[in-house]
Amino acid sequence: MQFAEDGNAKHRSWKAISKLAVLAQNMNAHKIDIYHDRKLNTSRFMIHPNSKLRRAWEISTVSLVVYVCIMIPFIVGFQFIDWSGLGPMNTFIDVYFIVDMVMTLRTGIVSNGEVVMDPKKVAKKYFRTWFIVDLISNFPLVLFVPSSGKSLKIVKLQKIPKLLRIGRLLKYLREYAKYYNLIVSFLGLSMGLHFFACIWASLFNECIDGRGQQECGDDELAPMYVQCVHIIMLMFLGIGESTTYMSIARLRNPEVEASIELYYMSITVFMLGTIFSSFLFGNVITLLMSWDQQKAQFRNRMDMIKAEMKYYELPEELQHRVRRNYDYLWINQRAYSDMMLLNQPGISKPLKTTIALHLYKDLLNTVPFFAGSDSRFLGKVCLALETAVYLPGDTIIYCDDIGKEMFIVRKGLVEILIPDHDNLEKRIYLRDGNFFGETALVIDVRRTNTVRAVNICDLNVLSKNAFNEIAAEYPEFVERMKRTVIKRQLDNMNIQSPAEKAKVHNQLTRVVDQSLKQRRMSASLRTIYRAKKLGDKLKDIADRASKPTTEMLSLRLGGTDDLDGDEEDDDFDYDDSYSDDMSLNMHDAPRPFPPLTEESEEEMARRESMSIYVPNNSSRNSVVRCVCYKETLIMYTCGLTSPL
Repeated sequence: MQFAEDGNAKHRSWKAISKLAVLAQNMNAHKIDIYHDRKLNTSRFMIHPNSKLRRAWEISTVSLVVYVCIMIPFIVGFQFIDWSGLGPMNTFIDVYFIVDMVMTLRTGIVSNGEVVMDPKKVAKKYFRTWFIVDLISNFPLVLFVPSSGKSLKIVKLQKIPKLLRIGRLLKYLREYAKYYNLIVSFLGLSMGLHFFACIWASLFNECIDGRGQQECGDDELAPMYVQCVHIIMLMFLGIGESTTYMSIARLRNPEVEASIELYYMSITVFMLGTIFSSFLFGNVITLLMSWDQQKAQFRNRMDMIKAEMKYYELPEELQHRVRRNYDYLWINQRAYSDMMLLNQPGISKPLKTTIALHLYKDLLNTVPFFAGSDSRFLGKVCLALETAVYLPGDTIIYCDDIGKEMFIVRKGLVEILIPDHDNLEKRIYLRDGNFFGETALVIDVRRTNTVRAVNICDLNVLSKNAFNEIAAEYPEFVERMKRTVIKRQLDNMNIQSPAEKAKVHNQLTRVVDQSLKQRRMSASLRTIYRAKKLGDKLKDIADRASKPTTEMLSLRLGGTDDLDGDEEDDDFDYDDSYSDDMSLNMHDAPRPFPPLTEESEEEMARRESMSIYVPNNSSRNSVVRCVCYKETLIMYTCGLTSPL
């Protein structure tokens, strides 16, 4: 049939897609793309912004940007140096940045977390941002101006806009959020020193006479640059005076040529230096404090706890126990908690499950009824676990208390006190990986023994409420738990006679089964059981719908293949609201098909649909018609003239 063929084709397509997904996951095991990628209006000549080609190009661009930021101030400030040897390198950089403009036009952009590969949108964004700056700095002005002194100076000044490309370097530094502000402040201070030192050298060097002739050699560059940096650094700190200048190079004294422009420049340098220095020192202090931030928070918390205990006048021994409890948390967990990480609001549930499996999976595999389970089931159990710390001598379980949780020993040593007939106590010790209290999860009973912590213990706790929700979804887990509970109870009774042991085994089985049956009837778990049973029914309907039509039409109302004919339905009291969820009123529901009539196999094949008829639980005068049409399940009630 067409329906089956379509299903097989989709199954094959899904299988192929799954294989490709696994292959891509293996190739990019540690690469996680956090952007939405839309394949609309794309061109085959567009480059993805996260591709390897684009990343390699940007790394080389950042390297050239660093080179440009260092060399352009040198070329502009120290004009007496012969920079002709850098001609080929400068030509390469000019050509590179022209090609970079073309690459930018053909590279997708990220807008609001979405990768845009539309060439028109990319060009529009580029023309509104960096295009003018790139056009001015990359324009080949040297081809259109004469090679005179003033013209060459203009050509050199034309390269200054390239310094704005340092923004690309800062984009990569944002990945190191902890050090980003410190690095930006340090780069700003360093670039400011370098830039203003080169300007100072261009204003006060004596290497070019009034006739424009060069008088200094290349060996004058280093001492002149160092002295200029020293002068600018003093001005940055606000302590620079003309009388403190010790000339080690051919620099003129600024007092000789003092002008209002010079004072403007000094004020500007002082203000910028103050700003950059403040940012730098502030970020250094913040970084030093952040290295011990967790310890500082722990100390503040302990100070508050100590003050509160002192206010309420707690006994000194009790205060000591509280302090030791927090000392244990600090030594073993650095005051971190597993629950703190798992309860972060921004983490998705699958990621929380993966974290919980990493934390608790090895521990759960030491428990018999958890060992060997699939990761999906263990993930639910791991998310339900809680952590509890008990000090030496703390009573974990009191005898005759109503049990509401199970304990797994993560670290430490606990003792179980078993009363003897001679009023003596027998002690059983449990260590890492052991568990106790599991009977309370299966049966509503009182504790039969007292459990106490011998030394400081780190326990994981599974509550009964969490267990009930997991048990409702995984009945096979309940069976394993039931067998484990019965076996441990028999072992504790130490029955020697096989006949008596079998008799007690049957009695325990009936008690456990009765408790589990009552739990299934509880109002809090009824919805979960119903949802699971309804899901099984719908799956059964879909499976039947994939069979040949003749087999579907052979279903008899109330026959042996009736979906509601199993015995488990007797455990549930389906009320009217639940039945209404299973069926739709015939007048309110959409009617894509004519009323209930006999249809030939050819007509059903033409409609690509399947119809089966199931008795309605809420009324014996109606049936539920279930139609599977193009993988969509439609159900509505059809009335009968006589009850079934």
